[in-house]
Formats: sequence, structure tokens, C-alpha cells
Amino acid sequence: MPSSDQEQQFYRVLSEYRDKADGKVPEDQLTRWVTPDDGPSIANAGGIRSQRIARAPAGSAPAFIYLFTSHVRTVFDNPWTDKIDHDTATVEYWGDAKFGKERSGGNRLLRQVLSMPPENRPPILHFVRVRVGFVRFSGLCVVREITERDYEDSEGNHVSNLFVQLAILDAPEVSAAWIRARVMEGPDADFGPFAPAAWQRYRTGELVALSPVHANVRLSEVTPMALATLTINDALKLLISQIERDGYIYQPWQIAAYITAIRTRPFVILAGVSGTGKSRLPALVARLTGMPAPQRVAVRPDWNDSSEVLGYTDLQRRFRPGMVLQQMRTAASDPCRFHTCLIDEMNLARVEYYFAELLSSIEDCVPDAHGGFRSTPVLMQQVPDEDAHWQHQFLPPNLSLVGTVNVDESTHTFSRKVLDRAFTIELSHVDFSESPTPTAQTEQSSPWTADMLISKCRRVADVPISDTEFPGILGQTNDLLTRINRLLVYSQMQVGYRIRDEVSIFTWNAREVLSSFRTRAGIAVDPLDLAVMMKVLPRLTGSSGALRQVLAGLIELALTGQDGSLHSDPTEAVTAWEQNGRPGSVEGAALPMTHARLCQMWQRLEHEGYTSFWH
Repeated sequence: MPSSDQEQQFYRVLSEYRDKADGKVPEDQLTRWVTPDDGPSIANAGGIRSQRIARAPAGSAPAFIYLFTSHVRTVFDNPWTDKIDHDTATVEYWGDAKFGKERSGGNRLLRQVLSMPPENRPPILHFVRVRVGFVRFSGLCVVREITERDYEDSEGNHVSNLFVQLAILDAPEVSAAWIRARVMEGPDADFGPFAPAAWQRYRTGELVALSPVHANVRLSEVTPMALATLTINDALKLLISQIERDGYIYQPWQIAAYITAIRTRPFVILAGVSGTGKSRLPALVARLTGMPAPQRVAVRPDWNDSSEVLGYTDLQRRFRPGMVLQQMRTAASDPCRFHTCLIDEMNLARVEYYFAELLSSIEDCVPDAHGGFRSTPVLMQQVPDEDAHWQHQFLPPNLSLVGTVNVDESTHTFSRKVLDRAFTIELSHVDFSESPTPTAQTEQSSPWTADMLISKCRRVADVPISDTEFPGILGQTNDLLTRINRLLVYSQMQVGYRIRDEVSIFTWNAREVLSSFRTRAGIAVDPLDLAVMMKVLPRLTGSSGALRQVLAGLIELALTGQDGSLHSDPTEAVTAWEQNGRPGSVEGAALPMTHARLCQMWQRLEHEGYTSFWH
């Protein structure tokens, strides 16, 4: 009989468990849990494994089959992408054939299962490797269909592989006691006290699929490995301290702004001089929040359409999905984790050329069943019928597009269409007097879940009416942007409702983590000031007399908080800023960071006859 502790061992759908690959390690929640005393363990055979029945003759059906899907390695190296969909209670799983090795051990096991009558087939437990040392339980599954399909891999090799379609049974939790009993007793354990009711019904010929209610309950819960007591404010403080202990220097407000931006919009631009950690920041955040490593897309100067990003149909009428489209599919099939697609040096080519469809789809969004918002299908081209599933691919709520930007003479400027749809965070602060001091960190579970990072509200209308703080934030935003627009209209650069919504929702989201909006010296940073600098100032570029007057009025407004005049003289304010060492924030100004950047833009206009937000 199992002990009381063993009776509490359950695999719950969409919960995570520690896999140390060693049943002797006390922390192990996979091999250790499923292995009976003096009984057989899981065979160590890659992604398709079996666990035999004790004392069963050779060639007998196994007690269990374990299927593992890995999202640790990039899917761009694997033309077969597994899909787990808890809304439809299905799993699409590819076998383990490779070029030159079609007859693999895992596929032989799957063929053995197919040859059995359905009532004699062993139960299948499906797991996803969410990160090193952890797996997430997808559910108790049975085979619906196994077919053989031919695929042309990235090197042009034709490979025959098995395509397995599984149904997830209506068993929101599976007792490890049943697993151990079935290993020792075989199918006789299926009608014992620990067997799931859904499996018992399947044995009698009735297939009951997992209810979406059960799946959604699991999605809303914090996994066993998470520190559920931490609020997002505490979690962000921990993240900032972890990054600092790793030896990296960022201003706390930069990390807070990055997290708040991806919680507001799915598109963020990190700008700055080379070597200031633009690509490193998303990687650090992903690793320390327990999310998948960002998938990097390196932009080339010759990109003039979306072929590399979304895909194209080749001369053989086969659709070749682009790198970003593949990442969308990966994220959509993994809703419990937040994914990041890093578009490196995105302005080496004209962004509006290769990113046009995505820029449009970011705006065209609908509520998603897992929470947050997803886009409508991103592909505008027609694809062949056999690749029609790509035609419906959308940008899921748990995927953020993060672009890095080096601004120099060899790169392209951004159009307003691009800037209006992104939050621009600059990482140009360099202070060599601040030395990194890395310290040893003990491994600990991450308190972050995907739900903490996805955007809950995309427009002002999405904010719950019951929220008592938002009307004040919206009123303050409306007042400030109205006064800014009185100046911008003179040069036809005024902002619209989209930017109003983004500034107000960014400021609203920031209130939950307000203590992290500070410099390393502890000086508070106003999220509204930061949002105005990120969303309004990048639009200002040129050399016209109208722009000159607009900058003068904005400098007055940012300094005093009062309406600015197109005829004001900013010389005194700019001189004071320069004599103070050209700081990134002007103490005492109504909008300290916005005022400092406006002074810099004015000075560049004076010296070079042209100015922009970018250095």
C-alpha cells in the first residue's frame, strides 16, 4: 500500500514538476514518483519512453508510454513542431525519425501501440519540457490516429515519420499511486481505487475528452514550483536584484519599463548605443522568470518583404514558414509560458517593408480564450491547401516582439506607423564608475507566470469599470496630451487615441510596480513622464521652422507643467541643462526625463540643423 505522502502525489494538468532524471534524488517528481519499490522504472530513450509491467513476458504491452515535447531547443532546427491544444483536448505529436534513421526505437513503440485493439492500448502520459529540470503535465492521453507522413527537412532531405494524434482524457489529475499500481499489477489496476474515472470509461469503450473548464482552471493556477505568495511588485523587485547579482548594470526603471511595456503592448523597441545590453535584457528576463529563451531573428539589409519573417511559397508550391510565424505557433501551443521573439538590429532594413502585416495585425486583436488578446490571422498571402493551417496563425497573447536598434548612418529611420505601435525604451546610459559585482545565487523557483506578463487591456475601454484608480490616470493623461497636441498640431505631428490609450494603460500597469520605477540612486521615475518620452518624442524629427517652434513650446511645458508657447525661447533652460552635465533627467522639472531629452533634441537642431529622438 502507498504511504500517506505517496497518496498525495498527483500529476495535475498544466502544472509543472521537477525532473532530475534520477529516482534516487528526493526532489525528483517524475522518475521517483512513478517507480514502485523494486519495480521497473521509465526507460531512458529520448522523447518516447515506456515503462514495462513487472514480471510481464518480453514483447508485452507496456504499462505506460511517456511522450515528451521539448520547447527548450528552438523549433527552427526542427521541421516537426508538436502542438498541444487544451481547448480541443488534443495533442499532435511527431515521432523521432531523422534522416538516415527512419526506423527508430520510439517509432517502433508507437507502431506496436497502433497494432493493438484500442481497449488494450496502454495509457499515454504527455509532458512538455518547459525549461531545464522541469516538465509540465499535458494530460492523460490515448491514441486517436497514427499516420505516416513525408516531410522535406531544412536540408532538402525527405524523411518518413509518424504523426500521432492524441486525445486528452477528462482526467484533470492523475495519481502516481495508480501509475505504480499499474506497473506492478498491469491492467488489473485500472479498476482499483486510484485509477482515473475517465480511463475506466475508456477501457469500457467510452472516450471522454478533457473539459475546457478543467484546462482553464489549471491555467489560472500557479504551478507547484511557483512562489505563489509573491505579488508582481515583489516579483519584479526580486528580478531586479537577481539581474544585479548576475553582474549586469541596468537602471531599475529600465527593467520596470520593459516589463510594464510588454504588459501593455506586444511590440517593444530597445534602442541605444552598441554594447549597452539591449539583446541581453530580454534574455535575462526570460531566464530569471523561468520562461523560454528568446528566439533571435537577425535582420538583413536586403529584406524588402515579409518572406523571411512570415514565410513564402517556393517553386514546388510548398509553403516555407518564416521565423516569426514559427515562433507564433510555438507560443500558441505553449500558453502557460511567455515567449519572446527578439528581432535583432531591426532597422538594418526598412521595418515597414518586412513587418507590414505584423504592424497591422498588432492593432486588429480579439480576446483570447487563455486570457489577454490575440491578433487575427497574420498571413495575407494564400498558401497551398496542404499548408492551410499556417493561414490561420495569429499572434498569441503570450508572445512579445522585441526589436533592438542601433542608430547610426548605416541604419534606417522609423516611420510613424512603426513608432505608434511600439514602446521605445532607450538603454544608452553608461557609467563606468558603477562596477558590476556578481554574487553567487542559489537555484530557486520563479514566481512568474505567463499570466503576469500578458496584456490584460489594450484599449481604455478594456479597463474594468470597477477600477477606481484608472479614471484619475486617464484624466491626467488626457489633460497632458491635450496640451501637447496644441503644440504638435502646428507641425502636423499630433497624437491620436491609440497613443492616448497606450500611455494611460502603461501608467495604470506601472502603479502595481511603482517602487521599481527608480534609478540606482533611489530617485523616483514618473511612469507618465517616461511614457510621454517613449511614445511622443520619437515622432519628432526634421529641420523645419515649425518643428523648431514645437520643440520650444514642449521644453517650456515639460519644465513648468503649464501650457507651452510656440514663441518661447528655450535658450536659458537648455543652457542650464548643459551646464548641469547634460543629465538624462532634470530635477525640479514637471516632466524630468522628457524635458532632458527635449533639451538634447533642441541642441542638436541648433548645431546640425536637423534633429530626432535618436542619437
